[in-house]
Amino acid sequence: SYCCLVFPGRIYLSVSVRIALLSLQTLSSSYFTKQVIMPPITTTTIDEPSSNNFESLIFALRYIAKNVVRKLKHHEQKLLKKVDSVQWNSDNKIREAKVMRKYHLQNHEDYMKYNRMCVYIKNVAAQLKDLDSKSECRTESSEALLQKLYNLGIISTAQSLSLCEKVNVSSFCRRRLPVILVRLRMAQSVKDAVAYVEQGNIRVGPNLVTDPCHLVTRNMEDFITWADGSKIKRHVIEYSDELDDFDLLNC
Repeated sequence: SYCCLVFPGRIYLSVSVRIALLSLQTLSSSYFTKQVIMPPITTTTIDEPSSNNFESLIFALRYIAKNVVRKLKHHEQKLLKKVDSVQWNSDNKIREAKVMRKYHLQNHEDYMKYNRMCVYIKNVAAQLKDLDSKSECRTESSEALLQKLYNLGIISTAQSLSLCEKVNVSSFCRRRLPVILVRLRMAQSVKDAVAYVEQGNIRVGPNLVTDPCHLVTRNMEDFITWADGSKIKRHVIEYSDELDDFDLLNC
């Protein structure tokens, strides 16, 4: 078969080429009875590549495209117009789906923003590492970057730039207000916490927050409480038997 002719050596190929060659191998014997002049092939390995092997591969793929694979119809061409058959991002999409489901991200743009921030932080840290260790600019910039990330809660300590390389999307998601509510045991799940925030039941300091994307800093984490007039707050107070006469009058 052509597979034996094309692959005398150990050559790594893409998935699409392997599928094409498998489809060629499963053809009837009538395709292989044709007298086709193949270029000479040597038995070289991946360590010693030969141009004849790649010429044979190109010849076989052209033969498949011409004699085996039918031409796509109009509606099939329209459907595959924006499909990239070379680069596959399935692994990234699986991780993205896990993170969005775990932290209940409602908008895909939020994940992309966090991802861009991670890339930006890693690039800045890499540029700072390239500077002279005795440079004042490197010292001041490194301290400012580490202190900023520590105040946001992205990193655990502000000691080394190596911590910036471990920053990922989950680091930002863990500082979202619904996740902090679950950590403070003000909600049983992230989904319930998102509903509490959107309904206007949560107050961070003096401000009422209704955006689940709100990132809570380390300083403001202790000032998260129920909003005034919230029915959940009244229910918690009644359960704790701390409701006074002023609250009973609904004033």
